Amino acid sequence: DDFSARLLAHADFSTAARLLRPFNPRQREPLMTRMDAAHTAQLSRMLNYAPGSIGHLVEIPPLTALGDWTIKHTQRELKKIRRRSLFDFPVVDDEQRFLGLVTVHALLIAGEGALLVDLCTDKEHALPAYATAASVINHPLWTKNLSLPVVDRGGILLGVLYHTVLTSHIPGAPSARTQDVLAPVMALAELYWAASSSIIETIGKKKASQHKGI
Repeated sequence: DDFSARLLAHADFSTAARLLRPFNPRQREPLMTRMDAAHTAQLSRMLNYAPGSIGHLVEIPPLTALGDWTIKHTQRELKKIRRRSLFDFPVVDDEQRFLGLVTVHALLIAGEGALLVDLCTDKEHALPAYATAASVINHPLWTKNLSLPVVDRGGILLGVLYHTVLTSHIPGAPSARTQDVLAPVMALAELYWAASSSIIETIGKKKASQHKGI
């Protein structure tokens, strides 16, 4: 109905996808009428995969960055979402092709002159969206990652697959041990980021004050 269409139009991608997945394509169409073309196209790509595939489970990450972003610009973007847990984030090119992952730690210690693409790792570990959930449950990167990037057949980033979401859809799957191991690391990373941001901001204010006094 109209209320549902308006609600979906204001929801974030991941929430909208979760709400729309139970419906078939004919039922989804009127519910997506209030979304702009770009949002509709993105959601259609996310909803194009059958239940049982990891493409059916993907969500939009808090941050997706472009490879030609500078370190300084990326740090500014990261500040906008620093209240959310973030260990790493995907990097794409102008056509949304997946280039790799960048950890928050690598971003913090990088020189400001570098480009984000220079920090990318793990490109070869992107998961194919058509793969079954059961086939990726034992992927080696789950021992250190909370989520993994998911790409379509053309290498275009579709979203990320969270380990907790994956295990919740596989009966008898092992508990999310990765989450327990990384939780303290995530907390320390966020604390480090917050402290570093505060120090950088303080230095900037001191320099500005010195210039005014000259």
